[in-house]
Amino acid sequence: MPPMTYACFLLGGAQAVEWVRKLADCIALNNLSDDLPCIRIEKGAHFANQFYLFIGINPNSGTVLPTSASIITQLLNKQPQYVSHREIIGMVGTETLTNVLAYRPPEASFDDPLEWSAEPDSDAAPHEGSGAFDRLILLLSALGAGRWDRFADLCAALGITTEDGPRASHVMRRLGLLGHIGTNANRDRWSVAPTVLARVDPLAHEDGVTHVLCGSRDPELIQQLARCTDVLPAIPHPSDGGPPVIGIHAPDETALRDALSSNGDRLSTITIAGSSIELAQAVPDLEGWRDALPTIGGVSPDMFSCSWFNGVGFTPRYFDQTSGLWELVRREDDGGFRPIRRNYYYDATTQRWLGGDFYGLRFLTTSDHARPQVRHNVSTRTLDIDIRQRWPELFERVLVLASGRLPDHAGGAHPFLRYRGISTTLLDILAEKLHLEVLTVNE
Repeated sequence: MPPMTYACFLLGGAQAVEWVRKLADCIALNNLSDDLPCIRIEKGAHFANQFYLFIGINPNSGTVLPTSASIITQLLNKQPQYVSHREIIGMVGTETLTNVLAYRPPEASFDDPLEWSAEPDSDAAPHEGSGAFDRLILLLSALGAGRWDRFADLCAALGITTEDGPRASHVMRRLGLLGHIGTNANRDRWSVAPTVLARVDPLAHEDGVTHVLCGSRDPELIQQLARCTDVLPAIPHPSDGGPPVIGIHAPDETALRDALSSNGDRLSTITIAGSSIELAQAVPDLEGWRDALPTIGGVSPDMFSCSWFNGVGFTPRYFDQTSGLWELVRREDDGGFRPIRRNYYYDATTQRWLGGDFYGLRFLTTSDHARPQVRHNVSTRTLDIDIRQRWPELFERVLVLASGRLPDHAGGAHPFLRYRGISTTLLDILAEKLHLEVLTVNE
């Protein structure tokens, strides 16, 4: 076999071990271990301000990084030089194998994207915090699109989802609310949204953020953006529940468009999106949203234990074709893991079972009996929503993109979600479409 070639990168900062871990994870998660079997670092790298890092290339794969490994150069934000094993043998230390990692793929479990069951707390903090979300966005941006199980595996591998933390379905919802990813109607496939600078409410942030970065992103893109506009320090989400907000200060949108278009092909493809008011005007009303929900065929209630949502929780009930949110549970044919559990909305008028996110179907059910209430503080431009009346994802995205931040979770015994940057004009549009009862305060 011919000798191994190494891709060589000069890195700054005494973070050699961290870089090896990041690259090993990246290589394993993208199934590149056969092409890139090992990583080596320069001797004394732990104590140096700069050090060389070498990624071994399988001789059967060639002498340069394969096209499939472009995520490596994106992660490091550098292009490699190539050296032979003979050239570096005296300057490198221990070899790290990329296919022998502490990381193990998650054990198989039944985690269907349509199983939004009985509301585990979707606002729980991830185990690894915002840094893991940064890595997730980088990986998703490189992949572009994929299946649900791939997304769930990435979340588990990065430590974002744990047994006592958020589930992959919650993470997918958060990224959807922030405008980073989209899903198909059945939520079994996802794709990263195109890069967008979304205009936010001018009073949503204290540091002058006018636009936030949504969709696909990577360090090189952010660096290019910083060279032509004012990129502000990253803003964390409550409980570090998502990738930090990348905001810019660009009050003159005409000048911003000119700057993007004149600074290379990549920046010129960034879209400047309108405000949440424009987005609110574009979404359907509640009835239109309901009519667009996917129909779930082949549901046989006789094969399940049925419970009906009574406005507070699920109570066992024989399926009597009453409209509302139903929970269907079956303990057979589950692969030996945990019971099959489904939450669907039954529309008695059309005799259809409707699928969708749990919170949206619950909101639809409570709206059948009473007008949902919200509390709007005109002075602070904040909106409080009882967590038990959380909106469907499509409408909640409008609230989140008013500031680019996930809501704060507060209230103690009576928990609520607080959204920032909600103007009276924006709320008036949404109140009409969702048939809301608005309590207005000025504090």
